[in-house]
Amino acid sequence: MYKNVVISGTGIYYPKENAMEYDKIVNHFKSLDIEVEGLLKHLGKKVRFIADSSETPITLAHKAAVIALNSANLEIKDIDVIVVSTDTPEYNVPSNAIKLSKSLNAKETNIAFDINGNCAGGIIAMDQVSSYLKTRKHIKRALIVGVFMGSHIHKETDPISYSIFSDGAGAVILEKKEENFERGFIDSQYNSNSDYHNMNSFPKLGFTSILKNNVKEDENLKLYVNPEIQLSFVPDVWVEIISTLLERNNLTSGDIDMYFFSQFSLFDITSTIDRLSVNHDKFIYTGDKYGYTGSSSPIFALNHALKEQDYNKYSTAVFCGIGAGYSSASLLYKF
Repeated sequence: MYKNVVISGTGIYYPKENAMEYDKIVNHFKSLDIEVEGLLKHLGKKVRFIADSSETPITLAHKAAVIALNSANLEIKDIDVIVVSTDTPEYNVPSNAIKLSKSLNAKETNIAFDINGNCAGGIIAMDQVSSYLKTRKHIKRALIVGVFMGSHIHKETDPISYSIFSDGAGAVILEKKEENFERGFIDSQYNSNSDYHNMNSFPKLGFTSILKNNVKEDENLKLYVNPEIQLSFVPDVWVEIISTLLERNNLTSGDIDMYFFSQFSLFDITSTIDRLSVNHDKFIYTGDKYGYTGSSSPIFALNHALKEQDYNKYSTAVFCGIGAGYSSASLLYKF
């Protein structure tokens, strides 16, 4: 018998009533004498969504979590672990997972904590939590929510963050099942390189500058993007970790039925897919529909695929993402 950990439910939430369309983004930067049409085409973005002042990362996470629980036909009392993946938290103390637990009225939760892997955080959380479920007899189900409040950290003068950052949350339910065949989370592969530690930062100068040295200009309270760091290396990193992951499991890139990437750059995704010699119909891209939702973006792609595609229990998928600094993660999953 195999102790499989499978995805039994998904849910996404974004403030769909508050969209900023392509033309408005382009006109905003025209007023600043900045051309962004080429950037938007390169990244594959057409719209972004901004939550109103009543929303917080906790409320975004709550709404996505409720949808995921309903899709799995579960109640919050059935959940043993709650994890929030975010780099735009509402709180550092207590954890956002504790706040989410309270909002969901969770009383039976065994453990609740946050994880921050930046844009790779949702994938890292699924890998770490699925491994935890496999090794703990008394733990059966987990709720993981990736949350990104891009509107908190973007700068109106920055073509990247203001053009593509979008508010949203994506949730998955992981469930342990004993079965006579292997499926669910199979394996993972990582690659980290701290030489890129200064590619971006939030806060720009760190919390000490704010809390101890009283540096509170708006520039320091938003995301800093280092213009000297080019991200052209991303496909190289993704091809390497995916190839290593597949080779270790006696698979080829063509054996994978679907690829779910971080949805930051369409160009990086298609470049990776081309170098893996895989057809373009084998990846899901939703960044044009939802904007860029940070660590939750692969969950947005997964949620879309599960609603639109017909998966059987033998279908295989690869999740892949990269976080600032950088830390890149890939996951092998069998439905």
